[in-house]
Amino acid sequence: MGVKEGKNTLTPAMQQYTKIKEQYADCLLLFRMGDFYELFFEDAVLAAPILDIALTTRDKGKEDSVPLCGFPYHAAASYINKLVEKGFKVALCEQVEDPRFAKGVVKREVVRVITAGLQIDPESLAPGENNFLAALNMIDGIIGLAFLDLSTGEFYISALKNWDALLCQFSSLQFRELLLPDSSWARRITLSFGGRFSFVEREFFDYQEAYSLMKEKFPDEEIRQYFDHNGATLTAAGALLRYVVKTQRILPSHLHRPTWYTPEDYLFLDEGAKRNLELFASLAGGKEGSLFALLNVTKTAMGQRRLRWWLNYPLKNVEKIRERLNAVKELKEQPLLREELRRLLAEIYDLERIAGRISLEAANGRDLVALKNSLFQLPAVKALMERFSSPLLCALASAIDPLENIASLLERALIENPPLTLKEGGLIKEGYDASLDELLSLIRDGKGWIAALEEKERKRTGISSLKIGFNNVFGYYIEVTKANVHLVPPDYIRKQTLVNGERYINEELKGYEEKVLQAEVLRKEREYDLF
Repeated sequence: MGVKEGKNTLTPAMQQYTKIKEQYADCLLLFRMGDFYELFFEDAVLAAPILDIALTTRDKGKEDSVPLCGFPYHAAASYINKLVEKGFKVALCEQVEDPRFAKGVVKREVVRVITAGLQIDPESLAPGENNFLAALNMIDGIIGLAFLDLSTGEFYISALKNWDALLCQFSSLQFRELLLPDSSWARRITLSFGGRFSFVEREFFDYQEAYSLMKEKFPDEEIRQYFDHNGATLTAAGALLRYVVKTQRILPSHLHRPTWYTPEDYLFLDEGAKRNLELFASLAGGKEGSLFALLNVTKTAMGQRRLRWWLNYPLKNVEKIRERLNAVKELKEQPLLREELRRLLAEIYDLERIAGRISLEAANGRDLVALKNSLFQLPAVKALMERFSSPLLCALASAIDPLENIASLLERALIENPPLTLKEGGLIKEGYDASLDELLSLIRDGKGWIAALEEKERKRTGISSLKIGFNNVFGYYIEVTKANVHLVPPDYIRKQTLVNGERYINEELKGYEEKVLQAEVLRKEREYDLF
């Protein structure tokens, strides 16, 4: 049965699914159902063999049964990556309403679309490689190129004079996804582009829309000057931002100020030259034995990506080459300082990609702990860098902001080993927030309150073996053996009959149970709000 077939016979949840799916017809829709993401209809049929999971049906055995497959939400990253690697776009549809307060079907909406060029999850990215999303437009013979790495915020713009220059960039930058206007010249380009491409409406490349969006994001005058006589570049950059906003539902704050990228500033190496020089792979085909493998003793993922860029784009400017070599020379001649710097850098996580996930509202507690631990290293890194004298190293030292106030805030707020999920509590330290502390106290002190009530009820009823317990099915209960049932007071309400006794509840215990359960819910909500 197709999505549109038998629509009137579908359950309310499936009607909601089909309505959302119509808005994202070019995507596989991952529909959140409790602790699972599920796919239905044609999406399920396509995805099941790729993900190597069972294809089943709703209303099994009926003629109009709905094909479905699914996987746990906590394992989503690996499954999504498999789908994206096969060339699919994936729309993530979440529950955006607390089921406890929902009237009818829980409200759901797509919170993010994931494509090859929009990956931000660490499990889906190579730590030492960029993941560039590019856009291309042509106006009056000028080819405008813009590309960004959503995971790190790096953003580059350029204007190319001919197709040969463009093909050089395709081979060097290895874009993961290329956005093109739906036009005849753009379709011809796809024959030369080996990566994935996405055709978008020509309105994405509208000049006025691009100018307004770039002005909103980058208000300084210098940026706008780049675009005064480069309409092709402006519209390519604008299309990139519009695509990001449409798919991520947010204009990310971590995107860098666009860097004007001029191919003429670098020594171009075609694929043949790179292969023969064994820059990134040996002639035998593996990474081992390549120049990059030999040089790559970097201590951070950020350093790996920078080294890869430098090897891909050797400088031609003599002054910049000398500046870089002077810095290398000083690091070589200061082995003790160099090794101490390497020791500090080894404790720093991938700050660029952590900042990206924070900006895109996709970070978890462990990301912020990694950020905190990295920030704690920065004062020592800055102090050590200030002991060097080469201009490049001095400039890098002066640019470091230790962000000590942020590190202090994270240290006060977050426990050291938070869970991956954000809505189950266990994120915030006791002592950080007074209202959270009250809720934690109520939950923690429950055992003492139960013991006191148990003793009180034993004295009141004369039943020395009376005990108060809890299970996930019936909640709190007062348990009395069969031999003492005749002593049970009239305010006890029977909850469960056992072989050797009866279980009851009274108003006092019922009131406490509601209070504790509500406190647990409020605690989780408060922790999520604080995070």
